[in-house]
This record gives sequence, structure tokens and C-alpha cells, in this order.
Amino acid sequence: MNIIPPDLLWKGTIEDLFPEFLAFFFPKQFALVDFEAGFEFLDKELQQLSSETASQKRVADKLIKIRLHSGHIWHILVHVEIQGYKDKHFSQRVYEYFYRIRDRYKLPVTTLVVLTDNNPEFRPKVYKEKVWGTELRFKFNSYKLLDHDITIFQNQSNPFAAVMETARIALDRKKLSDKKLLDLKMGILKRLLERGLERPKIRLVMNFLRFYVRFENKENFNKFEEVYSSFQKKDQGMGLEELVFNYFKEQGLEEGLKEGLEKGLEQGLEQGLEQGLEQGLEQGLEQGKKEIIINAHEEGLPFEVIARITKLSENQIQKIIDTWQQNKSNH
Repeated sequence: MNIIPPDLLWKGTIEDLFPEFLAFFFPKQFALVDFEAGFEFLDKELQQLSSETASQKRVADKLIKIRLHSGHIWHILVHVEIQGYKDKHFSQRVYEYFYRIRDRYKLPVTTLVVLTDNNPEFRPKVYKEKVWGTELRFKFNSYKLLDHDITIFQNQSNPFAAVMETARIALDRKKLSDKKLLDLKMGILKRLLERGLERPKIRLVMNFLRFYVRFENKENFNKFEEVYSSFQKKDQGMGLEELVFNYFKEQGLEEGLKEGLEKGLEQGLEQGLEQGLEQGLEQGLEQGKKEIIINAHEEGLPFEVIARITKLSENQIQKIIDTWQQNKSNH
């Protein structure tokens, strides 16, 4: 898999989902923006305003010119910095960008810093200077990703919240197994689908989700790429939905199977005291597996999926279902 640098992922995603980005970070000001007038990305100009050294250190930055609906201010500039590591000179650097931008464009500027690092002590939000009675205090918007629990993003309908959830997951990557990471990624897609988000928006989130936080296990990578491949096939509109929702059905059934087999084992031990241990265990395990098959069938899961989970043939599953339905009708 090609590794896409995080700064490019952030820049591209902010540009692709800019209205959603503004709604996420500036909800109170969002209604003031005239989106019909369009917005202008000034990244090349921002690079020219930055020193070579600062440009090499920067994780990701954007400069966007937007138009407001009314008022005495018609245009403002939004300067965004995504910072992923501790830098003792960061506040000063942000201030230098601010005054260079302000001097160049002669327009009001709002600065937003998104801190994606794992250092709880790194919290820049102001730059101060005081020399012989002259004092400067520059305060900017600062959003510390580490402060926010993942559930905060899961409860929001804004697709940019899914981007932030992905970035938050990345902070805990070392603590997560590949299986847990796959569950979290699939969970993000499931919620986007349940909310009826437009497919182009889902695609933009998926691109960030695919590359920002990576799998170590090739098998899990392939599973997620299968979902992405299905999504790309325009003639299979339900392909993604089927893959995602069946995935979670399978996960639930796997847990159910484990519980069912444990229950069957317990029953088997009890029966084993009376009938002989080996026979009782076998009967108990079979009963636990039958319960899982019946529950899966009632959930509408295809026989081929049930077979993959229970390790039985489709014919065996059909016989169990037929027997269950017959006993049900007799009662």
C-alpha cells in the first residue's frame, strides 16, 4: 500500500470537505458564510509567506478566503494549522504567519490550530511579548484532539466528525489490535450509511480513513479494501451497505457462537455427570451451535455466512432450520 503523508491527507480532506470543516469548528459563525459566492484556497501564497525552515517543520496548513453574507466585513481569511508534535516555538510561528498574512492581504484573519499530538502538556493558544512597556498578546483558536473522547465524534452527523474520529483513533493506535481497528473503521462507515450521507461525501471520508491510520495485518487491510472496492463499483449501489452490515452481523454472531458454545459446554458437563462425560459434552456443544444457527436465520443472514461462522455445511444448516421450523409448527 502506498503511504500518503498525513499533511497531504489533511490538506486534501479540508479542501474537499471545507463547508463541513467550518461547520465543525465554527458552528456559531457558519451561517454567516456565503457559500454560493465560493471560497478561494491560497496555499501557494501561504507557502511564499513562510520561511523555508518553518515550511519544513509544518505538518499541514491551509489558507482560505471566504465571503460573508453581510455586515461591514465582506471577506475574511481562515488560517488553519494541523500540528502533530510538540514545538516550543509553535505559538511564535503561528503569530508570524498571522501578521504576514494580515500584512499581505489587508483582510481580517482567524487562526485555527488543531493539535493532533499525544502530549497532554502541549497546549499552545497564545503568544505574548513584553518589552519596555510595549506588550503584545496574540490569542488563537486551539483544538486539542486528545481532550475529546471518541464518542463525541460518533454522535455527530457532520461527516467531518468522522474525519476527526479517525484522527482520534490514530492517537490510540498502539493500544489497539488490528481486529479492533477494523471494527472501528467499519463502525465509522456503518454510521455514515445509516445517516444517509451522499456517496461522494462518504468517498471523501473513506479516503482519509483508508490511509490515515493503517493496519499491520495484511488480512485486515484486504478486508477493508474489499469494502472500498465494492464502494467504487457504481453499478452496485448496495454493495457497500451489504458488506458493512453483514460484517457487524458476523461479529455479533461470532460473539453469540462463543457464548452459545460456552452455554452448551456447561449443559454438556451437567449431562455428562448423568450420561457420561464425552456424550454429554458432545450434546451440549451441538445444542449451543443450533441456537446460534436459529438466531442467525431469524436475523436474515444468508446460509453461506452462517456456514462460514459455524463451520457447518449449508445442507447441515438447512436440516437444523427445517427441524426447528417443524417443531415450532407442532407447538
